[in-house]
Amino acid sequence: MDGTIYDRHPRNHETLLEELWSRRPPQILIGGGLMILASLFTIGQMLVDFSS
Repeated sequence: MDGTIYDRHPRNHETLLEELWSRRPPQILIGGGLMILASLFTIGQMLVDFSS
């Protein structure tokens, strides 16, 4: 029983990611860009705080 559950889980996870990637690449790219911008902004604020 456990073996079948563990065997099925990664396949379902991979197909789910593939469906999300094939259906909505723009949203993923926009989300990634926003995350990068947010991290750069926080790093910039930290540098400003350290310099002052």
